[in-house]
Amino acid sequence: MSFDDQIRSATDGAAASLRQHLEAELHNFAQQVLRAAAEEQQRAVAAASQKVAAEIRKEAEGQLAQIRAAAQKHGEELKRAAELQVGALRTGLDELRAQAHQQIDAARRHAQTEVENAKAEVGRYCSWPTQASSYLTGMLEIIDIRTRWLAKRGSADRTALRAFHDAITSTGSIPTSLAERAIAN
Repeated sequence: MSFDDQIRSATDGAAASLRQHLEAELHNFAQQVLRAAAEEQQRAVAAASQKVAAEIRKEAEGQLAQIRAAAQKHGEELKRAAELQVGALRTGLDELRAQAHQQIDAARRHAQTEVENAKAEVGRYCSWPTQASSYLTGMLEIIDIRTRWLAKRGSADRTALRAFHDAITSTGSIPTSLAERAIAN
């Protein structure tokens, strides 16, 4: 091999080695640039997220302050309204007490009952105003059921009445329409 060939071979080898070294360095540099860009992007996203979160927090705090102010205002209005209602209820209760005393006096005069009995009757009708009409409605419904039941059996003697009574009371406390179905069999 001639000297020129040796130089050319050495130059080609050095060039190939230099090319490999430069490609490796370029690859490493590219990797560093990509990592730096990714880190910068993450920092930028984090900064933007913090900024947006701060803006949202500020807006939410403003809205919360408005809500608190409105709630306080409405709370005060509700308190005033409740105080008015309580006043009206007290007035109404005083009027009812006066009416109850009048009714007790009327019951004593008309029914000639004792004071305690009159108070009990007035109290019962005031605390449970529909009791008397409910009782009467139920009684009339049971009489209708009894009439149909006895007609179906063709007998109205004491034994049949006792059988009806036992049948209707054995159904328990249920609506009369269901009690009628229960004793129909």
